[in-house]
Amino acid sequence: MSILLNMVILNSYLKKMDIIYIIWFAPLFLFLFVLFYFVVVRKNDFEKRIDIFYPYRQLSQKREVYMQKVSKNNHIMFALLLLPFFILVYVLLKDNYQEISKTDTSFSNENLMTILVTLLPLFVGYCILFYIQKRSKKAKRMLLEQMSDSDFELLLKIRDNFSFPYKYAPPFMLCNNHLYIFLFHTIKEIVPTQITSVKWYSTKHGFLVRIKDPKAKVTVFSISKSALPLFLQIVEQYTKLKFNY
Repeated sequence: MSILLNMVILNSYLKKMDIIYIIWFAPLFLFLFVLFYFVVVRKNDFEKRIDIFYPYRQLSQKREVYMQKVSKNNHIMFALLLLPFFILVYVLLKDNYQEISKTDTSFSNENLMTILVTLLPLFVGYCILFYIQKRSKKAKRMLLEQMSDSDFELLLKIRDNFSFPYKYAPPFMLCNNHLYIFLFHTIKEIVPTQITSVKWYSTKHGFLVRIKDPKAKVTVFSISKSALPLFLQIVEQYTKLKFNY
């Protein structure tokens, strides 16, 4: 009788724990699902071209060096992002192992659930970040193949106006009279002649730029203080807009 009662109590406790986990982590999984949709599933025309792109043209030495720097920068950034994940895994496993050693029991359902609901969202998040890095690198490779020498020289100027980690992850690139804005969740292709408005707002680390055009509507991205004049010069070159900077 007592065994049956204990089983009923344990079952009730686990159900309560399941409800708590659902309440806490359902919004997180919903956020990851929405993020996955906008980053991986939903694609604009440029991102569709990235998917089918295959490098077939050998880059010049300077452009190849630039791509090597992009790869190195990506590896460093991803390693820095992975470090907290491994630290969390170590802490969780260590705490649970110490608890199990003291009680001389095996992993409980609660222990396993805690580890899963903590690590699974992080794992999915890192997979999305890896996909973003890979897509960005592929886009840069495609644009480097297609851009003119003057566009590449401009890219090097943009690089020199940023510091790590944005030195080889610029927020914008110019290629064959098209602007490419690198946002977190997407890469937008904009015809600069169609830009109708540009506004910028000062932030702690630079500027927040807001551009408007008929096709992409409103695009907002961050830029360093020293790189803002370069972007505005491009817009002035292709439009009748004039800026005081």
